[in-house]
Amino acid sequence: MENTSPAEINARVKITPASAVGLLLGLYRRRKGLSQAKLASKVSTTAGSIATFESGQRLPQEELLEKLGRALELSPFALHQLDILAKSASHSIYPADDWVLPQDVFSGTPVFLRDLESESRVQADAQIDEMWIVTARPLALAGDMNRMLRDRIAGTKTTFVYFIDSSGGESAFRALWDVLSNDSVLLEAEITREVILQRLTCVLSPSTLCLQHFAICNPGQFNREFGRIIVYSDGKPIGYTFMDKQHVTRAYNLLQEAFERCKSNRGRAVDTENGRFKLVDPLSSE
Repeated sequence: MENTSPAEINARVKITPASAVGLLLGLYRRRKGLSQAKLASKVSTTAGSIATFESGQRLPQEELLEKLGRALELSPFALHQLDILAKSASHSIYPADDWVLPQDVFSGTPVFLRDLESESRVQADAQIDEMWIVTARPLALAGDMNRMLRDRIAGTKTTFVYFIDSSGGESAFRALWDVLSNDSVLLEAEITREVILQRLTCVLSPSTLCLQHFAICNPGQFNREFGRIIVYSDGKPIGYTFMDKQHVTRAYNLLQEAFERCKSNRGRAVDTENGRFKLVDPLSSE
């Protein structure tokens, strides 16, 4: 199966975790310009074993899968995808918990359209003035997402509005606020708590709105407005996919009305036809 294309594999192989992992391993190997024998030598196995993995006949053990990922110089997002797919062989996967499914690989779902590093560059090039983020809880408490948010607060004048699930997201936002308020990079850049307060807003929102994580960039600037769906698995962000213009417009219209009413009624809950919203004051003890 050395030169078998993904389309040919798709036509003859049952969709399983092993076949999905194998298809990706073959794709990544060919992108690196490696033969099966060359890859095998890098991870101390045989070309026959590599062929067996790529054909979907069996899964590599966890330790070997990690070695293969390092040998192929995969991003953390691609490595996580392989890990989730491999683990789905031994337990059930539910889209609400894990967004990486074997059939995604074969159907071409762009789970890793962009990783966080390249998405950060896209956002910088797009000259984003404001970003609205709808999420059950902030995903930027630590790690790459936190660094991306911190760097944008430190290096740009972008403002961020979080629409967070009112049933349990407020404490996570307050934790994010505390993390940023005490961040050494922001302190060195003389970004005060007052500046962060101007740049970072939280609106408690109905749970039904926060079933999917997404962001709207430059909301209301219709010639510059665009959206991203934030893909995550195991509670960790693993990439971005794009939102079409119609989806962005509908989401903006819904959020804009609620946001404007919240700003006019600070500290009080606002009832709309889409549910109850409320601005959070991170400096208050409520």
